[in-house]
Amino acid sequence: MLQNRKVRIKVAITSLIYISMIVLSLYYLLLNAERLKPLYLVNLTADFFGMLTGYVLFVSCLIDVQRTGTDYRWYFYLLNAVFFGLFTDSVAWLVDGNASLRWLNIADNTLYYMCMPSAACFFWLYCSQLMKLDEEFHRRMNGVVQLGLMLWLSLILLNIPAGFYFTVSDAGVYSRSAHCWMHQLYGYAVLLLSLYMMYRQRRFLDRYRRIAFLVYIISPVLVGILNVLFYGFSINYAVEMLVLLLMYCVVNVFQGRRKVVSDRDLALASAIQERTLPREFPPFPDRKEFDIFASMTPAREVGGDFYDFFLIDEDHLAMVIADVSDKGVPACLFMMISKVLIKTYLTQGESPGRTLELVNKRLLEGDSAGMFVTVWLAVLELSTGKGVSANAGHEHPILKRKGEDFEMIRYRHSPMMSVKDGIEYKEREFQLDPGDCVFVYTDGITESVNGNMEAFGDERLVQSLNEEESASPRLLIRNVTEKLHSFTGTDEPFDDVTMLCLRYNGCCTS
Repeated sequence: MLQNRKVRIKVAITSLIYISMIVLSLYYLLLNAERLKPLYLVNLTADFFGMLTGYVLFVSCLIDVQRTGTDYRWYFYLLNAVFFGLFTDSVAWLVDGNASLRWLNIADNTLYYMCMPSAACFFWLYCSQLMKLDEEFHRRMNGVVQLGLMLWLSLILLNIPAGFYFTVSDAGVYSRSAHCWMHQLYGYAVLLLSLYMMYRQRRFLDRYRRIAFLVYIISPVLVGILNVLFYGFSINYAVEMLVLLLMYCVVNVFQGRRKVVSDRDLALASAIQERTLPREFPPFPDRKEFDIFASMTPAREVGGDFYDFFLIDEDHLAMVIADVSDKGVPACLFMMISKVLIKTYLTQGESPGRTLELVNKRLLEGDSAGMFVTVWLAVLELSTGKGVSANAGHEHPILKRKGEDFEMIRYRHSPMMSVKDGIEYKEREFQLDPGDCVFVYTDGITESVNGNMEAFGDERLVQSLNEEESASPRLLIRNVTEKLHSFTGTDEPFDDVTMLCLRYNGCCTS
């Protein structure tokens, strides 16, 4: 469903124009069928079915834009230019020879002559967009091509008083001048330029796209030659519309094939990520000193959040929750590297702060592609409840003392990791008594918004925890998830939603 009101209005107006042109063409074709020459009927029939094809393409592109977000901007402009070429061609044959419609004949043929150079310009821009050309040379050429179009359209407008391309007599009869062929020079020059660009950038195009674009470049030239040689034969825009249909099909097949590969890679990354996160609960059935639960719901198939917990030795439990500044496969790889490094240094006996320093240094040694990661890391001594934590730009933890409410513990963070070298990550000591509970999370919860663009926020998160404060970590996380879904009105998260909750039971012998 189209979300933007202005977009909906534009789509409605364009659809109305398309349908009105098709209906008018069909109406006047049927009304004048008996008096028209057989060749004119062939042209008008080709124009009518070309316009029908154009409207189908218009609707199909709209569906693709809503479903996949594909940018069809210049393809839409190209489609419109060819569609108006078909309409003006059909009108030209219907008004030709009618003295009372002489000025309509002049205006219509002027627009008809404008459609070909416009279509060539939009084809160039569409190819540039599709091949993602952003070099200085191509940016300049885009400007030259668009400026050339403005100048050429001005020349066509000058034809009205000068008549160097065509004239319409007082009897309403259209006739071409000896220089009529010259109005096609700009279009052919741009198409040749497009051919040169395709050759230079052929590595960006698969074989089928190259064939489709080559057909589009060649077909106007061939049909244009036929138009010059055989007056009255005018199916060039109908042929172009069929080639546009071919281009659309080829592009969709290419995108579909690319999506299959992308989906396969995402599924593989998702499976790897699934195996790297602890998913079995309770994770340590024989350990009674604590109860722990965690969950991660990605905004996409592969998220950038992660959590981890593991026993460093028999008396020390490590807990980690982190948020990578991206999504998809790159974030998954960055996440896995960070997770492995953190676990490696902790198991080697490093403290939380020192671990973050070492991981930060290692991450900066590689190519992080501009990504960074926020981390909350803690090590808890199970026999005493004493703990040490370090926070690299992550969200504030939420703590509940036995018999009290959950409360957010606010303090100044250290900087996030993979941004700057040489950072010393401060450590904070804490003490958990039996019955105390720690809850940590990522900003996918607090920054989730509802239909009024209101954020879930810290207060709602704390309130959600306090509604059933004595619940187990599993139930606490489930309650927060339900409250979040109720607030946003959807089960699809705005961002990755990750939570980890631990309840300390104290040293147990049984």
